[in-house]
Amino acid sequence: MKEGPTFFGPKERRLFGWLHAPTTGAPPEERPRVGVVLCNPFGYEALCTHRSLRHFARAFARAGLPALRFDYDGTGDSAGSDRDPDRVRAWIDSIHEAIEFLKSESGVASVCCFGLRLGATLAAAAAADRTDCAGLIAVAPVVSPALYLRELAALHAWIGLAPPPDGRSGVAEGDQEAAGFVITAATAEALRRLDLMTLERAPAPRVLVIERADRP
Repeated sequence: MKEGPTFFGPKERRLFGWLHAPTTGAPPEERPRVGVVLCNPFGYEALCTHRSLRHFARAFARAGLPALRFDYDGTGDSAGSDRDPDRVRAWIDSIHEAIEFLKSESGVASVCCFGLRLGATLAAAAAADRTDCAGLIAVAPVVSPALYLRELAALHAWIGLAPPPDGRSGVAEGDQEAAGFVITAATAEALRRLDLMTLERAPAPRVLVIERADRP
């Protein structure tokens, strides 16, 4: 297995990724035809699951499937910030860029999207717009973004961060702080419209949903 950092996407707004490629001496006609694009959750959940997603990507590569982890536009080591406009559209577009990059780098014809929490929701939205997604693995997907936003607000209140010494939070009126990350009012509104129950077509021919055992 070979792995390493990379940048891809528009030259004026690069996306950061980590490519995990299987080491194989097989001829081209015997190499894998499917790759895996791993889609992060948002904010604090992305920090908590970073190590797990790295292990998943390595497991896919050891199984012979090229895999790509990446940071959405405005997150992690990619260009931009969470205060930029059109965040939800930019995140979905980042998945499209990641799919195209993995296909071009590895030679696979199709991909399987592996998404966790909000990443699963974004992956489903992106996959529903394409014909080259052979599968979707959705781990504890956010089905109702409106409820998800309330959960983030409750988590932030529960953490009980001390107020800033100068009395200024740095979060604009109408925006929401979520455990150190910012969801602008425009981003929140766009998320509320991202409802998996309203997708016009299935995101992939095969979908595996892995849900928490303590949820209905």
